[in-house]
Parts: sequence; structure tokens; C-alpha cells
Amino acid sequence: MKKISFSLLLLINLTVVLSCRKKADLPPNNAIPAECGRTNIARLRAQYQLFASNTGTMTTNYRLQNDTNLYCVITADESSGNLYKTVYLRDAFGSIKMNLTSSGGLNIGDSIRINLNHAILNSYATSVQLDSIDILKRVVKINTGNKINPVKVTYGQIFTTITNPITTLDSKLVLIDSVQFAVGSKNQTFADWAGKATYNRDLCITDTSSVLLPIRTSGYSYFATNTTPCGKGSIVCIVSQYKGSPQLILRNPSDLNMSGNSAFTYNSCPYLAKDFNDQKLLSGGWSVYNRLSNLTTWAIGTKGGNYATVSNYTASVNYTADTWLISPYINITGSTNPNLSFFSVCRYNGTIPLKVYVLSNYIAGNDPISAINDSLSPTIVNNQPAWTPWVFSSKIPLNSYKSLPNLSIAFRYQGSATLGGATWQIDNIGISEPLP
Repeated sequence: MKKISFSLLLLINLTVVLSCRKKADLPPNNAIPAECGRTNIARLRAQYQLFASNTGTMTTNYRLQNDTNLYCVITADESSGNLYKTVYLRDAFGSIKMNLTSSGGLNIGDSIRINLNHAILNSYATSVQLDSIDILKRVVKINTGNKINPVKVTYGQIFTTITNPITTLDSKLVLIDSVQFAVGSKNQTFADWAGKATYNRDLCITDTSSVLLPIRTSGYSYFATNTTPCGKGSIVCIVSQYKGSPQLILRNPSDLNMSGNSAFTYNSCPYLAKDFNDQKLLSGGWSVYNRLSNLTTWAIGTKGGNYATVSNYTASVNYTADTWLISPYINITGSTNPNLSFFSVCRYNGTIPLKVYVLSNYIAGNDPISAINDSLSPTIVNNQPAWTPWVFSSKIPLNSYKSLPNLSIAFRYQGSATLGGATWQIDNIGISEPLP
């Protein structure tokens, strides 16, 4: 029998040890198969639409099969705090939201490959998304720093294509030009940093338009305490949707360029602005006074938006009512041509129209009757059908009241127990100065 040298035995043992190392010791990304099929975002959306059509629901998870890769680039990330465990993707065929199992690791401009074997497609409030993606197990970063140019779209296109599964703008990074914040949303904080509450602030084309696009901002974003600009210009943002209605997501404040003005925007921030999007009726110094029963009082409405609402119809009974919603003091002494504006809608039937007053030296908690200086004549429409469009008040000149001490604006609702009563809603209240 031949003897095996010590050197040969050592070589054999070393070879066995090296060959038995587990693949798990390799970096996780190297284990993600690259030699497999490719798909694209449009195909993923079509797959989920077909699945949802066959199952009759948009709420069920659809699990993808096989080692299929998606090659794409990151268009929005978590760096501003406005998104959490969420990024947005696009390729040459479309855009989509991707929810992550853990935060961090992906940045705007990263080109990535995602292995979709057993990945989940689902829908949140009609918006299709990739869900529960583990970056370490599924994502390979190919390169970084790619320039991401938004797609320029019109304001109207967002409304007409948001729910179209073929030409959808859902999850797409876009640029919208010639827009401004609605007067009630100008010079307002984007969100509530202290309370960590998410707010909507409304975008519009003109300050007389009731067709608004909400910009949704998280209270955890670093720019939550920043105030919305008062000028007109452009915005770069992600188009999202909630139950078929568009919502915009701002990546960071540098995506806003609204320093300019126009013939139908304001050249200064409002003297008064209230859009109720914080869902707080009395924030900013507003108050309510009920001259009769507290069974009828102003409140926040949230169906189809956020606004102030009041009705004397409770539990199938109409109550006699006289309730006031009153602004804080407004200083317009140094203004040139201040105008009041708001939007209103009257639901159902009522015999007494909404009244709007100028108050002077009103003290919250007192009866406002004694503080009335004058009544105003806004454009309002009584007895509208149940769900008709909002009505613009027109721009109501306040030049005659610039010298009034402690000026306030009051909205008075009256209802009758015998003559019925309407439901009134008001929104986007502002006093601003238009350009000449």
C-alpha cells in the first residue's frame, strides 16, 4: 500500500473545506438570479388589472411566479421623510409605487434590478403597487446618480388619465406648469410637524377655480413646517391617487418654483387664509357662536374634501338655528385693494340664505350681532340639488373697511323648525390682494 504524503493530505483537506462553504456566505445580492426573463411596469399593471377583473376585486394580493426581473430607476425616495418604506419606480413603459419591508437603501437616480419571483402585486385605494419588497433579497443596485427628468403634463390630463389602466399617470413623476396654491392654502404649513398629522393643501390653475388638486404631505416630512408659496409657477411631483381621485406627492420643497405672479394670481400672501384641510374648524383663531340651540352648529365635513359644514336637520327633525362661524382679527389697513373670496355649496332645501358680515371689535364668546358693521353680497346659490358643484363667491371688495379696528368676517347660518333648512358648506376662504 502506497503512503500518502503529509502535503497531499493537507491539500485534499483544504479542497474539501473550501468546496463545502455555504452559498449563504456570499453577499445576498449575488444570489438574485439575473439569467431569467424580463418584464416591465406596463406588463405588471396589465397582469394585475386582468387578475382583478377575473376575481372581481382590487383588494386581493396577486403573487407573481418565476424568476422574472424588472429593470427600473428610482424617481422618489424616503430622504425627505414624506415617504416611509416606500419608493416610486419607472421604466420605459410606466411607473409604479413599491412598498418596502424596511426603510432606506434606495435613492433617487438609482438604477436597479428587482427579482419578482413570488413578489406581491396589490392595490391600495385603486392604486396598483408592488408590495412587501425586501431590498436585501430582491434588489440589485446597478448604478447611481442617473438624471431623472419629469414628464410634462397639463393640469387637466391628471384628472382624465389617473384611472386609465393603459395611459395612467398614477405613480409617475410629472411637471405641471402655470399653477398656484388655492387662496385658502397659500402661506400655510404643508403639514403638522408637532402633531405628526398629514395635511392636504390645494393646488389650482386660477383662484376662481373649484377644481382643486390636493398636495398630500406627511407630518414626518422635514418640510412639514415650511409654508406654501403665494406665487404662480410650476411643480415637480409624483401623481398618486386615492379611490380614483388624484393626489400629488411632493418629494421636497425644491421641486416647487412658484415665485412668479400672473394677471389672475395674487402678488402677496393672503391677509386671511382658511382651507380646513387640517380638519380643525377653529384653528388659526376662528370661533363659533350659537345664538340658539347647540343642536345646530358648525362642524368639519370630510366627504369629498375638507370644509366647514352646518345643517339644522338632525335625527329627521329640523331645529330652529342661528349659528355663526367667525374669523380672527384681520389687519388690512396697509392694503391697496383687498378682496374676500370663498367657495360655497347649498345642499338640499332651505328658505334662509347664508349671510356674510363684516364685524368690528368682535370678542370671541360674545353675541356677534352687536359687532356687525356691514353685510356683504357674495355670489351664493340657494336650494341646489344634493351634490352640485361648488360656487365661487366672486371677489368681494373690502376697500371700505380698511380702517376698521379689529376687522373680522362672519358666516351666519339660520334654520327654521317649520320651514326646513339647508346644509351649507364653505371652503377656501381668503382675503388677498389681486394684481392691478
